Amino acid sequence: MIISFVFIAMEIMKLDITSIEFEDPVKAFCYIALFSFIFISSVAAGAFGWNLILEFLHGKPIAYGEVFPIYVKANVAKYMPGNVMHYASRNLLGVKIGLKHSEILLSSFLEIVLVFLSAAVFSATFAYGTFKEIVGGAVRTMEEKTYIMWIGIAVIIALIFLIIYVIKKKPEYREKLKILFSLDFLKLFLKTFLVYSFTFVVMGFMLVGIFGRIFNMDIAPSSVLTIISASVLSWFAGFITPGAPGGLGVKESVLILMLSPIYGREYTLIAALIHRLISIFGDLLAFGAGALVDKNIKGDEGRI
Repeated sequence: MIISFVFIAMEIMKLDITSIEFEDPVKAFCYIALFSFIFISSVAAGAFGWNLILEFLHGKPIAYGEVFPIYVKANVAKYMPGNVMHYASRNLLGVKIGLKHSEILLSSFLEIVLVFLSAAVFSATFAYGTFKEIVGGAVRTMEEKTYIMWIGIAVIIALIFLIIYVIKKKPEYREKLKILFSLDFLKLFLKTFLVYSFTFVVMGFMLVGIFGRIFNMDIAPSSVLTIISASVLSWFAGFITPGAPGGLGVKESVLILMLSPIYGREYTLIAALIHRLISIFGDLLAFGAGALVDKNIKGDEGRI
Protein backbone atom coordinates (compact mmCIF):
# COMPACT_ATOMS: atom_id res chain seq x y z
CA MET A 1 0.00 0.00 0.00
CA ILE A 2 2.91 2.37 0.72
CA ILE A 3 4.31 1.71 -2.77
CA SER A 4 0.83 2.28 -4.18
CA PHE A 5 0.49 5.61 -2.41
CA VAL A 6 3.95 6.69 -3.60
CA PHE A 7 2.95 5.86 -7.18
CA ILE A 8 -0.29 7.84 -6.96
CA ALA A 9 1.48 10.75 -5.23
CA MET A 10 3.97 10.88 -8.11
CA GLU A 11 1.11 10.89 -10.62
CA ILE A 12 -0.67 13.65 -8.71
CA MET A 13 2.49 15.78 -8.79
CA LYS A 14 2.34 15.67 -12.58
CA LEU A 15 -1.18 17.10 -12.62
CA ASP A 16 -2.59 20.56 -12.06
CA ILE A 17 -4.44 19.75 -8.83
CA THR A 18 -5.11 23.45 -8.16
CA SER A 19 -8.12 23.07 -10.44
CA ILE A 20 -9.65 20.52 -8.07
CA GLU A 21 -12.09 22.02 -5.60
CA PHE A 22 -13.64 20.63 -2.43
CA GLU A 23 -16.56 22.95 -1.75
CA ASP A 24 -16.99 21.54 1.74
CA PRO A 25 -14.00 19.54 3.12
CA VAL A 26 -15.97 18.50 6.23
CA LYS A 27 -18.75 17.13 4.04
CA ALA A 28 -16.16 15.27 1.94
CA PHE A 29 -14.63 13.73 5.06
CA CYS A 30 -18.08 12.63 6.30
CA TYR A 31 -18.83 10.96 2.98
CA ILE A 32 -15.48 9.16 3.03
CA ALA A 33 -16.34 7.86 6.52
CA LEU A 34 -19.85 6.86 5.39
CA PHE A 35 -18.57 5.06 2.29
CA SER A 36 -15.99 3.24 4.43
CA PHE A 37 -18.79 1.84 6.59
CA ILE A 38 -20.84 0.90 3.51
CA PHE A 39 -17.75 -0.84 2.13
CA ILE A 40 -18.07 -3.36 4.97
CA SER A 41 -21.05 -4.84 3.11
CA SER A 42 -18.80 -5.79 0.17
CA VAL A 43 -16.32 -7.45 2.54
CA ALA A 44 -19.18 -9.29 4.24
CA ALA A 45 -20.43 -10.44 0.82
CA GLY A 46 -16.94 -11.67 -0.03
CA ALA A 47 -16.91 -13.66 3.22
CA PHE A 48 -20.31 -15.12 2.29
CA GLY A 49 -18.97 -16.17 -1.11
CA TRP A 50 -16.02 -17.91 0.56
CA ASN A 51 -18.45 -19.54 2.99
CA LEU A 52 -20.41 -20.98 0.05
CA ILE A 53 -17.20 -22.40 -1.43
CA LEU A 54 -16.15 -23.94 1.90
CA GLU A 55 -19.57 -25.58 2.33
CA PHE A 56 -19.34 -26.92 -1.22
CA LEU A 57 -15.99 -28.56 -0.46
CA HIS A 58 -16.80 -29.58 3.11
CA GLY A 59 -20.12 -31.16 2.16
CA LYS A 60 -21.81 -29.79 5.28
CA PRO A 61 -23.16 -26.40 6.42
CA ILE A 62 -20.62 -24.11 8.06
CA ALA A 63 -21.78 -21.25 10.29
CA TYR A 64 -21.21 -17.87 8.66
CA GLY A 65 -20.42 -16.44 12.09
CA GLU A 66 -17.34 -18.67 12.24
CA VAL A 67 -16.17 -17.95 8.71
CA PHE A 68 -16.59 -14.15 8.77
CA PRO A 69 -13.94 -13.44 11.47
CA ILE A 70 -11.41 -15.66 9.68
CA TYR A 71 -12.08 -13.94 6.35
CA VAL A 72 -11.74 -10.36 7.61
CA LYS A 73 -8.64 -11.10 9.72
CA ALA A 74 -6.89 -12.78 6.79
CA ASN A 75 -8.09 -9.99 4.49
CA VAL A 76 -6.16 -7.36 6.48
CA ALA A 77 -3.02 -9.54 6.27
CA LYS A 78 -2.78 -8.71 2.55
CA TYR A 79 -1.52 -5.24 3.52
CA MET A 80 1.58 -6.69 5.16
CA PRO A 81 3.62 -9.19 3.11
CA GLY A 82 0.86 -9.41 0.52
CA ASN A 83 -1.55 -12.09 -0.68
CA VAL A 84 0.78 -14.91 0.38
CA MET A 85 0.19 -14.00 4.02
CA HIS A 86 -3.45 -13.34 3.21
CA TYR A 87 -4.09 -16.93 2.17
CA ALA A 88 -1.66 -18.44 4.68
CA SER A 89 -3.59 -16.70 7.46
CA ARG A 90 -6.75 -18.47 6.35
CA ASN A 91 -5.11 -21.83 6.94
CA LEU A 92 -3.75 -20.80 10.32
CA LEU A 93 -7.14 -19.53 11.47
CA GLY A 94 -9.38 -22.01 9.64
CA VAL A 95 -7.99 -25.14 11.26
CA LYS A 96 -9.08 -23.73 14.63
CA ILE A 97 -12.73 -24.24 13.67
CA GLY A 98 -12.16 -27.76 12.35
CA LEU A 99 -11.52 -27.06 8.65
CA LYS A 100 -8.94 -29.16 6.83
CA HIS A 101 -5.88 -27.56 5.25
CA SER A 102 -6.76 -29.19 1.93
CA GLU A 103 -10.26 -27.65 1.98
CA ILE A 104 -8.95 -24.18 2.82
CA LEU A 105 -6.25 -24.29 0.14
CA LEU A 106 -8.66 -25.49 -2.52
CA SER A 107 -11.29 -22.97 -1.40
CA SER A 108 -8.82 -20.09 -1.83
CA PHE A 109 -7.90 -21.33 -5.31
CA LEU A 110 -11.58 -21.68 -6.28
CA GLU A 111 -12.32 -18.23 -4.88
CA ILE A 112 -9.68 -16.67 -7.16
CA VAL A 113 -11.06 -18.55 -10.17
CA LEU A 114 -14.70 -17.70 -9.44
CA VAL A 115 -14.03 -14.00 -8.71
CA PHE A 116 -11.98 -13.79 -11.91
CA LEU A 117 -14.72 -15.46 -13.99
CA SER A 118 -17.40 -13.29 -12.40
CA ALA A 119 -15.45 -10.11 -13.18
CA ALA A 120 -14.86 -11.27 -16.75
CA VAL A 121 -18.55 -12.09 -17.34
CA PHE A 122 -19.68 -8.84 -15.67
CA SER A 123 -17.23 -6.74 -17.70
CA ALA A 124 -17.91 -8.48 -21.01
CA THR A 125 -21.66 -8.01 -20.47
CA PHE A 126 -21.68 -4.33 -19.56
CA ALA A 127 -18.51 -2.98 -21.21
CA TYR A 128 -17.60 -5.40 -23.98
CA GLY A 129 -15.59 -2.95 -26.10
CA THR A 130 -13.26 -1.84 -23.31
CA PHE A 131 -13.07 -5.39 -21.93
CA LYS A 132 -11.85 -6.62 -25.33
CA GLU A 133 -9.22 -3.84 -25.49
CA ILE A 134 -7.89 -4.65 -22.01
CA VAL A 135 -7.59 -8.37 -22.73
CA GLY A 136 -5.88 -7.58 -26.03
CA GLY A 137 -3.49 -5.19 -24.26
CA ALA A 138 -2.54 -7.87 -21.73
CA VAL A 139 -1.86 -10.33 -24.55
CA ARG A 140 0.30 -7.78 -26.40
CA THR A 141 2.26 -7.11 -23.20
CA MET A 142 3.03 -10.81 -22.92
CA GLU A 143 4.07 -10.95 -26.58
CA GLU A 144 6.40 -7.96 -26.14
CA LYS A 145 7.87 -9.30 -22.88
CA THR A 146 8.45 -12.92 -23.86
CA TYR A 147 10.17 -13.73 -20.57
CA ILE A 148 6.87 -13.11 -18.78
CA MET A 149 5.08 -15.45 -21.17
CA TRP A 150 7.65 -18.21 -20.61
CA ILE A 151 7.44 -17.75 -16.85
CA GLY A 152 3.67 -18.08 -17.09
CA ILE A 153 3.96 -21.25 -19.18
CA ALA A 154 6.47 -22.70 -16.71
CA VAL A 155 4.14 -21.95 -13.79
CA ILE A 156 1.20 -23.61 -15.57
CA ILE A 157 3.28 -26.72 -16.36
CA ALA A 158 4.48 -26.88 -12.74
CA LEU A 159 0.88 -26.63 -11.50
CA ILE A 160 -0.21 -29.43 -13.83
CA PHE A 161 2.54 -31.73 -12.54
CA LEU A 162 1.70 -30.75 -8.96
CA ILE A 163 -1.97 -31.62 -9.49
CA ILE A 164 -1.04 -34.98 -11.04
CA TYR A 165 1.28 -35.73 -8.11
CA VAL A 166 -1.35 -34.78 -5.54
CA ILE A 167 -4.02 -36.89 -7.26
CA LYS A 168 -1.74 -39.94 -7.15
CA LYS A 169 -0.50 -39.47 -3.58
CA LYS A 170 -3.62 -38.10 -1.89
CA PRO A 171 -6.87 -39.99 -2.63
CA GLU A 172 -8.93 -37.49 -0.57
CA TYR A 173 -7.73 -34.67 -2.85
CA ARG A 174 -8.79 -36.72 -5.85
CA GLU A 175 -12.34 -36.88 -4.51
CA LYS A 176 -12.36 -33.13 -3.92
CA LEU A 177 -11.24 -32.43 -7.50
CA LYS A 178 -13.96 -34.66 -8.95
CA ILE A 179 -16.73 -32.41 -7.66
CA LEU A 180 -15.33 -29.53 -9.72
CA PHE A 181 -16.76 -31.26 -12.80
CA SER A 182 -20.27 -31.70 -11.43
CA LEU A 183 -23.58 -29.88 -11.77
CA ASP A 184 -23.21 -28.70 -8.17
CA PHE A 185 -20.13 -26.73 -9.17
CA LEU A 186 -22.13 -24.93 -11.86
CA LYS A 187 -24.71 -24.05 -9.21
CA LEU A 188 -21.91 -22.77 -6.99
CA PHE A 189 -20.64 -20.54 -9.81
CA LEU A 190 -24.10 -19.04 -10.33
CA LYS A 191 -24.47 -18.33 -6.61
CA THR A 192 -21.03 -16.81 -6.25
CA PHE A 193 -21.50 -14.80 -9.44
CA LEU A 194 -24.46 -13.05 -7.83
CA VAL A 195 -22.49 -12.51 -4.61
CA TYR A 196 -19.40 -11.12 -6.35
CA SER A 197 -21.53 -9.01 -8.69
CA PHE A 198 -22.97 -7.40 -5.55
CA THR A 199 -19.43 -6.56 -4.39
CA PHE A 200 -18.65 -5.10 -7.82
CA VAL A 201 -21.76 -2.90 -7.68
CA VAL A 202 -20.93 -1.70 -4.15
CA MET A 203 -17.37 -0.83 -5.20
CA GLY A 204 -18.70 0.92 -8.29
CA PHE A 205 -21.25 2.95 -6.35
CA MET A 206 -18.45 4.11 -4.05
CA LEU A 207 -16.84 5.64 -7.14
CA VAL A 208 -20.16 7.15 -8.22
CA GLY A 209 -20.49 8.67 -4.75
CA ILE A 210 -16.99 10.15 -4.91
CA PHE A 211 -17.75 11.97 -8.16
CA GLY A 212 -21.31 12.89 -7.25
CA ARG A 213 -21.12 13.69 -3.52
CA ILE A 214 -17.51 14.59 -2.78
CA PHE A 215 -16.78 16.43 -6.05
CA ASN A 216 -20.41 17.58 -6.44
CA MET A 217 -20.58 16.59 -10.10
CA ASP A 218 -23.79 15.90 -11.97
CA ILE A 219 -23.89 12.15 -12.65
CA ALA A 220 -26.21 11.21 -15.51
CA PRO A 221 -28.09 7.90 -15.02
CA SER A 222 -26.39 6.57 -18.15
CA SER A 223 -22.98 7.30 -16.60
CA VAL A 224 -23.61 5.20 -13.48
CA LEU A 225 -23.13 1.91 -15.35
CA THR A 226 -20.03 3.32 -17.05
CA ILE A 227 -18.45 4.17 -13.68
CA ILE A 228 -19.34 0.76 -12.19
CA SER A 229 -17.94 -1.00 -15.27
CA ALA A 230 -14.77 1.10 -15.03
CA SER A 231 -14.36 0.04 -11.40
CA VAL A 232 -14.71 -3.66 -12.26
CA LEU A 233 -12.51 -3.42 -15.34
CA SER A 234 -9.77 -1.61 -13.41
CA TRP A 235 -9.62 -4.53 -10.97
CA PHE A 236 -9.77 -7.08 -13.81
CA ALA A 237 -6.99 -5.35 -15.76
CA GLY A 238 -4.76 -5.24 -12.69
CA PHE A 239 -5.39 -8.94 -12.14
CA ILE A 240 -4.54 -10.16 -15.64
CA THR A 241 -1.70 -7.74 -16.52
CA PRO A 242 1.69 -9.42 -15.99
CA GLY A 243 4.44 -7.51 -14.22
CA ALA A 244 2.06 -5.29 -12.22
CA PRO A 245 2.04 -6.39 -8.56
CA GLY A 246 -1.35 -5.75 -7.03
CA GLY A 247 -2.42 -4.05 -10.25
CA LEU A 248 -0.21 -1.11 -9.28
CA GLY A 249 -0.67 1.64 -11.83
CA VAL A 250 -2.88 -0.50 -14.06
CA LYS A 251 -6.07 0.11 -12.07
CA GLU A 252 -5.54 3.85 -12.11
CA SER A 253 -4.67 3.79 -15.82
CA VAL A 254 -7.92 2.02 -16.73
CA LEU A 255 -9.98 4.42 -14.64
CA ILE A 256 -8.28 7.36 -16.34
CA LEU A 257 -8.78 5.74 -19.76
CA MET A 258 -12.52 5.24 -19.23
CA LEU A 259 -13.51 8.18 -17.04
CA SER A 260 -11.15 11.08 -17.80
CA PRO A 261 -13.01 11.96 -21.04
CA ILE A 262 -16.09 12.51 -18.88
CA TYR A 263 -14.72 13.87 -15.59
CA GLY A 264 -11.17 14.98 -16.40
CA ARG A 265 -7.81 13.34 -15.70
CA GLU A 266 -7.16 15.22 -12.46
CA TYR A 267 -10.51 14.41 -10.86
CA THR A 268 -10.36 10.79 -11.99
CA LEU A 269 -6.94 10.18 -10.45
CA ILE A 270 -7.88 11.88 -7.16
CA ALA A 271 -11.08 9.78 -7.16
CA ALA A 272 -8.94 6.62 -7.54
CA LEU A 273 -6.86 7.63 -4.51
CA ILE A 274 -9.95 8.35 -2.40
CA HIS A 275 -11.47 5.05 -3.53
CA ARG A 276 -8.34 3.24 -2.35
CA LEU A 277 -8.46 5.05 1.00
CA ILE A 278 -12.08 4.01 1.46
CA SER A 279 -11.22 0.37 0.75
CA ILE A 280 -8.40 0.46 3.34
CA PHE A 281 -10.62 2.02 6.00
CA GLY A 282 -13.44 -0.39 5.09
CA ASP A 283 -11.15 -3.40 5.49
CA LEU A 284 -10.04 -2.14 8.91
CA LEU A 285 -13.65 -1.57 10.01
CA ALA A 286 -14.58 -5.07 8.80
CA PHE A 287 -11.63 -6.41 10.81
CA GLY A 288 -13.07 -4.72 13.91
CA ALA A 289 -16.52 -6.16 13.20
CA GLY A 290 -15.00 -9.61 12.80
CA ALA A 291 -13.21 -9.28 16.15
CA LEU A 292 -16.52 -8.41 17.83
CA VAL A 293 -18.28 -11.39 16.21
CA ASP A 294 -15.44 -13.69 17.24
CA LYS A 295 -15.56 -12.35 20.80
CA ASN A 296 -19.32 -12.87 21.06
CA ILE A 297 -19.05 -16.45 19.74
CA LYS A 298 -16.33 -17.29 22.24
CA GLY A 299 -18.34 -15.64 24.98
CA ASP A 300 -21.39 -17.79 24.16
CA GLU A 301 -19.21 -20.91 24.17
CA GLY A 302 -17.84 -19.94 27.58
CA ARG A 303 -21.31 -19.53 29.03
CA ILE A 304 -22.32 -22.94 27.69
